[in-house]
Amino acid sequence: MDREQADPRPHPRLQADGLATLDGLLLDDVLFEGCTFEYATFEKACATGPAAFTGCSFTNATFTDCDLTDAVFSECTLRLTVFDAGRDRDLDLDLRGNDLSGIRGVAALSKILINPTQQADLAQALVADLDITLEDD
Repeated sequence: MDREQADPRPHPRLQADGLATLDGLLLDDVLFEGCTFEYATFEKACATGPAAFTGCSFTNATFTDCDLTDAVFSECTLRLTVFDAGRDRDLDLDLRGNDLSGIRGVAALSKILINPTQQADLAQALVADLDITLEDD
């Protein structure tokens, strides 16, 4: 079925909140738009093809040992979202256009793609992650 013949009815938004564990999830040519993943745990999720999350909420979600290479997160809520890349793995995510100030696991975010304006958000998250105390002179 081509896209012109696709079902025009609106599809329900996915809600995987309330301590849902998405273990071994394979993502291939998928778009999550406006979905809720609050308190969800992604373990060993793998993007085997294009994967995009647009306008989704990941408040208090956890990503552990996931291979989300080239996955895109756009305009998502990442407050208190924890990233743990696992052993010898880079996350390699596109996080442009998201507020990164409240994320956790900043050290696991190697090879991510951000905008220059997000550097301050990432620095704020790093200070919180490392429990650094800043004092005025």
